[in-house]
Amino acid sequence: MKMSNTKRRILFCAFLWILPYGHLCEPVQAEPLSLGERASMLDARPTYGFGHVFGKPLFIEGGLGLTQFLKTSDDGVWIQDRMPHATNWQDVAIRAGVGVKLHESWSVGANYLRLGQVSLQSTWQSDPIYESRCGLSCDHYAGNLWSRMQGGELVGTYHPQLWAVSPIVRAGLAVFEHSVRWETNNDARGVHEYRGVVVAGVLGAGACYQTWACVDVSYYRGFADTHYPLSTAAVVSMATLRYAF
Repeated sequence: MKMSNTKRRILFCAFLWILPYGHLCEPVQAEPLSLGERASMLDARPTYGFGHVFGKPLFIEGGLGLTQFLKTSDDGVWIQDRMPHATNWQDVAIRAGVGVKLHESWSVGANYLRLGQVSLQSTWQSDPIYESRCGLSCDHYAGNLWSRMQGGELVGTYHPQLWAVSPIVRAGLAVFEHSVRWETNNDARGVHEYRGVVVAGVLGAGACYQTWACVDVSYYRGFADTHYPLSTAAVVSMATLRYAF
């Protein structure tokens, strides 16, 4: 029969008590800590309250600006350059998100970004007729088109804070949902729609007053897309406010 560890300890201690070494089995009593020592131990523990992520300070930001879309599609893809058309390439931009300050000069943020909408009024022809270059003397039709983009971005920002007003540089990646809706006067089915995704790189620069008020200009350039977006590039001028916890 096997002997448990507790029984072995009892027999061992009884043997020590026979010898003049019984004090070796007595438990060591630790002296109680004073209130001051307990308080110092609590102060030494790292405590991260609301407004910190893994010990790094958290901030929120929001801003308004102007989006200038750029024409990136080829002639004949939504816009037929030789046919009459009017395009509004500008719209209001909105940015809102959260970020973490990694270092005195470095931060990373995740933002929602509304680039806005491109509006197009155009006269179109079927591809064979357009390629014949006969112009408005051949069969044509008119219509309207709207292309919208919104999504999110993950950007890193470098802000050295050299003076009260200091430069910033931002770069990252953005993913946008785009939708293209159109209607023509020769189709009684109404409005048609395509939906897809645009993946874009982000590069921008600007300036901040201290750490809470910034202006920047960022260039967004798509390098992958689905379902024929009207534009995959834009220049966004933005004024933002930031609140750090």
